[in-house]
Amino acid sequence: MTDPRVDTLCREIAGDLGVPVAADEPLARWTTMGVGGPARWAFFPPDTERLLATWRALREGPLPVRVLAGGSNVIVADEGIDAAVIVLGRAGGTIRREGNELVADATVPFPALVRRAAEEGLAGLAFAEGIPGRLGGAVRMNAGTGAGELADVLAEVEVADAAGRVRRHRPGPGDFGYRESFVAREGLLVLRARLALVPADPAEIRAEMEERRARRRATQPRGRSAGCIFRNLPGQPVGAIVDRLGLKGTRIGDAAISTEHGNFIVNLGHARAADVLALVDLVREKVARETGLEPHLEVEIWRDPR
Repeated sequence: MTDPRVDTLCREIAGDLGVPVAADEPLARWTTMGVGGPARWAFFPPDTERLLATWRALREGPLPVRVLAGGSNVIVADEGIDAAVIVLGRAGGTIRREGNELVADATVPFPALVRRAAEEGLAGLAFAEGIPGRLGGAVRMNAGTGAGELADVLAEVEVADAAGRVRRHRPGPGDFGYRESFVAREGLLVLRARLALVPADPAEIRAEMEERRARRRATQPRGRSAGCIFRNLPGQPVGAIVDRLGLKGTRIGDAAISTEHGNFIVNLGHARAADVLALVDLVREKVARETGLEPHLEVEIWRDPR
């Protein structure tokens, strides 16, 4: 049963901080997959300062706190979640150049940061052309492709812990791995990041970005998805295994395994999270049976504990 005192507290926090808030906010509209139910409360801080203030205030409250950056690697259950969700979909952010480094707020759209680097004649981010989301989410999951990952150029990350204490962290050995980071392991909030890049001809950077854009268009679906569902197995791309198993095109409800890339599940229009998750379970079971190895999720599934 909903406790009205919790709802009153959420309204008070939003009012005190000047942050827009919504009750029972459908999270499907804030994710690239476009499925899932509501958050009990959703907060929309417009900038990094109020992002930190909202984080600090909510961490002292009774509800679990989650941060939804670009929503590009999240699948929310149909039932939604009984939590306070900080949504960055309306937030702005700044990017500034300091020598051969770019310093950007976590709220900055990741594609905008990649474009800014090219405009500034700074190489090192072209591998990320086409990766969606916000910088904070990209740091958290160590976004990347076969050509590189964000950890390769991260010089410093400014984070807040669960108590709201802020620190600057220079990445070291073991801080980042394949689609994982110390940020996720320690439950931290990313506030800003400093990227160490290399001067180069802007035309050459743009040409590399165009090449990667064309490759992505040729190999990945354009419909609504959460990107790759599973992390690749050692030496075995999950998409290739799915293709070998003849699972491409498999459909449950309005969700389908992409015919273009076997590690993508696409929303054909009106999919439910249950449809998507049923396909996730199907692929996991079939790949494990074929290889003897259970693939680990690259996406996050948000649902309340059962």
